[in-house]
Amino acid sequence: MLNFLKKIAVKVVLSLYLKFEKSIWRIVAESYKTRLGKCGKNVKFNGKIFISRPELLEIEDNVHIGHNASILSGGKVYIGANTHIGPNLVI
Repeated sequence: MLNFLKKIAVKVVLSLYLKFEKSIWRIVAESYKTRLGKCGKNVKFNGKIFISRPELLEIEDNVHIGHNASILSGGKVYIGANTHIGPNLVI
């Protein structure tokens, strides 16, 4: 009986984690927008992303950045309008 309850508890905790993980990364991604050097209209971050120095990043209009993308900048990075950056890409 104890093993059965443990299995149920693990499933519940895992499902809650997966549900809230998406929300947490959505909040992190949206917070990047306020810290960017420039952020155009209709910029979408899809899931977990990492930007090392958001103040050096300029993003134009209609840009989509895919899940698990990383932008590591030692200097200014410019992403032009109507650009799609796929998942797992590192710049």
